[in-house]
Amino acid sequence: MLVKFLKINDIKQYWEHLNKNGITREILASYDRKITLESFYDPSFLTDFEYYLTLLKSVYSSNDLNSMYNECKLSLNKIDKESEKIFNDIIKNKENKNLNLNIIDKIKQIIKGRKIKNESINNNLNDIDILRNLLFLDINLENYFRQLIESIIHIQKNFEEYFEEILLILNNLIYSHPNYIELKLCYEDW
Repeated sequence: MLVKFLKINDIKQYWEHLNKNGITREILASYDRKITLESFYDPSFLTDFEYYLTLLKSVYSSNDLNSMYNECKLSLNKIDKESEKIFNDIIKNKENKNLNLNIIDKIKQIIKGRKIKNESINNNLNDIDILRNLLFLDINLENYFRQLIESIIHIQKNFEEYFEEILLILNNLIYSHPNYIELKLCYEDW
């Protein structure tokens, strides 16, 4: 709303909008860093605020698996149907925790997604924008992988199930460190 105020210079409309959304002068004055002064009009701040909001939106959207996948899909322009299905399944599984897939199958899908992401990185080494989007996508995939592992790590299992989890974690590590030959050799040996 402050950006809108800086564009139109109408303090009455500014306060109406804030009050309509539950922000009163009393609430602003109750913060640890009290806001008690009236907003003032200075259009020279507009560019800085707009830049800050753009930066804020990009930071928050980079933490959203769905939006990062869509960004990558738009910038790559050539995702095959199988890859698209894998990513759509990963996103659906993350959004709807009651699907019939067990956690191990969800983890395997993430590993497939990270493999596709690594191939895309290797195919787009000269495009900084695509690489940035792929990196944010990878961070989201890794975060979702970690959440799934943490949700099952404490559950009592037999030796084979623990072994499978360790193997999946090792496989995932390979996509975090693709040039680390020892990880690949350990995975292949197991």
